[in-house]
Amino acid sequence: MEYASPPFLEPELLEYLIKRLGFTESEFEEIMSIPPKYYYEYKTYKKIFELLRPYFWVMYKFSLVPKSFYLKYACKKGF
Repeated sequence: MEYASPPFLEPELLEYLIKRLGFTESEFEEIMSIPPKYYYEYKTYKKIFELLRPYFWVMYKFSLVPKSFYLKYACKKGF
């Protein structure tokens, strides 16, 4: 299956990227080997926004905050 295979990356493009970032090849490999982190591993105001959901709903209804903000940050499920 094509999705399971790693993406093709031209070697010249990778060399250019490493050069533009100002890393050595070993530094780049070290950074790329770090396991990925997820947004919930960082401190955010999301829980507070969820608690204040009725307040943000009123602000959304009066066009004081955009609907995208209300849906993304104040609702528990998001979009």
